[in-house]
Parts: sequence; structure tokens; C-alpha cells
Amino acid sequence: MQRTMSMRKAAGAIVGAALLFAACGDDAPSALSGDDLASELDSVCRTATRAIGKLDPEDGADYYTDVADLLDTASSDLGDLPVDEKDASDVEDFVSLVEDEAKQMKDVADAADSGDAAALAAAQADLAATSADADELVSDLDAEKCVGLGVSALTGGSITPAVTTTLPTTETTLPTESTLPATTLPTTTAAPITLPTTVPPTVPVTPAPTAPPVSPAPGGSIITKNMIDNWNSPAGYTFEQESGDIFAAILFAPESVPSLASSIVNYEAGGLAGDSGGFYVMIALELSADFSDDQISDWIDYEGTGPGDVQNTPGGLAVWVEPPSGDIEYTEYLWIIGSYGMIIRISDGTDGLAFVDAFTTANFE
Repeated sequence: MQRTMSMRKAAGAIVGAALLFAACGDDAPSALSGDDLASELDSVCRTATRAIGKLDPEDGADYYTDVADLLDTASSDLGDLPVDEKDASDVEDFVSLVEDEAKQMKDVADAADSGDAAALAAAQADLAATSADADELVSDLDAEKCVGLGVSALTGGSITPAVTTTLPTTETTLPTESTLPATTLPTTTAAPITLPTTVPPTVPVTPAPTAPPVSPAPGGSIITKNMIDNWNSPAGYTFEQESGDIFAAILFAPESVPSLASSIVNYEAGGLAGDSGGFYVMIALELSADFSDDQISDWIDYEGTGPGDVQNTPGGLAVWVEPPSGDIEYTEYLWIIGSYGMIIRISDGTDGLAFVDAFTTANFE
């Protein structure tokens, strides 16, 4: 993967985005409509999606039950929004559909718990149909972050828990000893990293062919890749998840953002473990050309969780930092490296600015 970097340009661009966001007010009218309504709908849906993303799909039926509870909360919060009369009917219909999605997600949980494959497939199909109706409504309301809310936890086969099937029993005689030779797996240790006082010029660490630009279709046509396959973890951290276990199962590429959609090359996610404890979510968005100011602003708006500001790392890189707010318990760090948009989400007090420098050094020289 060839990665390019223009630190000074990136710093100026992200500062411009910061000023744009700082100019936005927080006050909302008593009766919401148009862009104000879309923004409030997006905020509720984004909070629910982030919360779902923090759950562990390996919990099986309990995972789906927790997702159903979060959808219940989202439907309640959506129903509490003060809506202009002309949009009230559409919003009420959307709230009703989210309530249905919560019930159908509980059916998914029950089927997964009982090991009933037919019931599981039927419950997932019902949920997908309801979600399609909900997506049509919120698309008309321009609430982009609400699209796919109901089925976000079902995206990717790796997160569907295995169901139990009773097979006919047969008698098989096994050898008393294994004839397979023992295998010793090699171990690797990340080399220590010395951070420069300024971020160095752009030189790709390991050049690799870059995929052509994607022309995405609505509904999540871009499949999130695993960062463990293409990225280096800095010293003290390790990408731990296998390809079938990535956060991609519940993350969507920003295909609904017009300024980004036709330029997306890759959207990757990964779970990064620290040697001293802690587990962090990372995201990398690759475009076919360097981010423009508008694309930076739109990307921060899509991925962001709340208010933030620009801070500089010890290495001199400008980073958009959003502290915990509302139901969000982590600090989010977003930074631009040429055509790459990077994110790390940290909830344990780790120095995120120092991490940004370490990760940048490990992957861009």
C-alpha cells in the first residue's frame, strides 16, 4: 500500500475544518425541520451506532439482546425530538419502525440462544425488511447516519453466532496417537520507534498496488477491510483481531457523504491492543487523492461524536480531538496524512497525541 503525506498541508486543512466546526452553534429550534431535524436525527442514530460498536459480537445471544436494548433507547430518544408538523408523520413512522427493529432483534437473540437455524434466518430477514422501510424514510429526511441503523449489528457473516444442529451419530475409530508433527510458530517483536522532532517527509514504508477508486452503490457496498493486513502497529501495541473478527462487521464506509463517496478507495478497521493493557478501535479511510478542505470537514462530521478542537502532537501534526461527551466514553483523535484519514478511539487515559506520532512514524516516513 502506497501512502503519501503532506503534514503542513494537512495541518492547515484540518485547522480550517476546525474553524468551520467551531462556527456551528448548538442551539436547536423548539420545532425541528429541514437540516436541523436531520442533524438531530443523525445525532441520536450516531450515538446508538457507536454504542453498538462497543459491544462484543462474541457474546452471541447476549450481544443481540444488548443491541435490541440500544435500539429501544434510540426509538425513545427519537420520539422525544420536537418536530415540525410537516415532518411529524414521517418521524413518527420512523420511530415505530425502530421499535419494530428492536423487537425483531430480540427475536434474533432468542433464535440464536435456542440454536434454531430456521427461526434465526427468518428473524434476520424480517429485520432486514423493516430496516429497508426505515432507511427509505430517513433518506427522505436527509438523516444519513440513520441509514442502516437496524441492521448494523448483522452486517458481515462473522458476527452471526453459530447455531446448534443435531447430526446423525456415527462410530469412528480414532488413532491412539497423533501422527502429526509438532509445529512451532515464529514470534515477532516490534522494533522500538524513536519519534522525530518533526514528522518526516513522505516515503512509503512498503509500497503496494493501490486499488482503483470505487463507485459505491447505496446500502454499504464497500466492505470494510482489516487493518491487521496492511498497517504496522507501533512499538507497545499489536493488531490482535483476525480477519473474521474485525470491527468491520459493524462499521460503514462514508458512502452516503457526497464529497467522499466517489473517491473512496479503502475503508479499514482494526482492534489494537496495548502491551500494558487497553484495547482501542482504529479506522483508516483512503481516498484516491489528497483530502480537500471540504472532504476533511465532511469526514469529521461523519465520524465525529461531538464538539472538539485542533491540537498539535509533539511531532507537529495537527489532530482533531473530541473528548468524551454524552454516552460516548472515549476520546477520538482524527488526523489527515495526504489521502489517508486516520482515527484512534481511546478510553483509558492513554496519551493519544503521542500515539498519533508513534503510529504515523510506524507507517509513514
